[in-house]
Amino acid sequence: MKKHKICKNLLVILAIFLCVAFYELLGICVAYKKQPEVSNTTKKETKNGSWNECSENTERAVIIEKNPEALLQRVRLIKNAKKEIILSTFAFQSDESGKLILGALHDAADRGVHIRLLVDGMESWIDMEGNPYFYGLSSHENVEIKLYNKANPLKSWKMMGRMHDKYLIADGKRYILGGRNTYNYFLGDFPGHKNYDRDVLVVCDEPEKENSVNQLSEHFEIIWNQEDSGYFHNNKKLANRKSVKNAVLELQNSYQKYFEENKERICETDYTDETFETEKITLVSNPIHTGSKEPVVWYQLGELMKNAQNRVKIHTPYIICNDMMYNTWEEIAENVSDFSIMTNSVANNGNPFGSADYAKNKNRILSTGINI
Repeated sequence: MKKHKICKNLLVILAIFLCVAFYELLGICVAYKKQPEVSNTTKKETKNGSWNECSENTERAVIIEKNPEALLQRVRLIKNAKKEIILSTFAFQSDESGKLILGALHDAADRGVHIRLLVDGMESWIDMEGNPYFYGLSSHENVEIKLYNKANPLKSWKMMGRMHDKYLIADGKRYILGGRNTYNYFLGDFPGHKNYDRDVLVVCDEPEKENSVNQLSEHFEIIWNQEDSGYFHNNKKLANRKSVKNAVLELQNSYQKYFEENKERICETDYTDETFETEKITLVSNPIHTGSKEPVVWYQLGELMKNAQNRVKIHTPYIICNDMMYNTWEEIAENVSDFSIMTNSVANNGNPFGSADYAKNKNRILSTGINI
């Protein structure tokens, strides 16, 4: 009788789980089944010819290749900021590198720098909720933390609306933008798994409206002020918790140690010898909402690639194509002799869905004329 009751309870739990899973899957499929077509507005804007115009007020830039350098350059921007730090990231963890960034942000906030941190609502629910290290930062009077599209299982039609933006802006003059999240996989040289990504560091000491640093700042403000972005914890009393006080002390000590070890480079504010003058930098973005999005970025990049004279090279962690993307590649391959793409092998791909799609469709990818 007891065994029968246990089996019955397990069946009830399984039934509930399956119902919830079906509800989530149904909401996702309905909301994201069909992608919008490219609008006439996007086509018109892409053909206006401004891509090839040189900027009168040039920006300087350099690629950040190595993870230890990526950590140091972030700390450097934060340490030398005078007024404001904006940090947007998909994932932020309180491991070694995450604590160093948190410590640097806390130190800047203590100096009176205004800190605004924007994190994806799903990842933050996993890594930040209930975490005293993040409470120590959020409770600081000079810090605001918002989450984009907070995880809500009851709104399954919004669950796939994630924010993957990863950038840091210092005083509206310098920024780092790229593929790195804020934890050990991407930053520093700590034991364990490492992802190898890239960032670009851009410097513009006297920015004007046309410059990319202003484009990025405007992009941030749109997301920060929309309804889908809500505060993480805006309760300053969290700072009084013993666990939070201990966490803040740990952050201060670990950051101070890192700063002393790298003081000479962190305190250097002249980027001239480290960067290269650019003719122009333009940033592109898809629509900023949680629904299925018009493929603005792919269309614009595709048009630029079609106009290449000799060479197109793509570097991406994974390849998941639809018919529009395959067709674009076929057009490029017809006109560009050196057309290639570099991606992770299936064996070391951190995205199982990405690697599965690539493994299944490798022959179709090659049939477009692109070299892998």
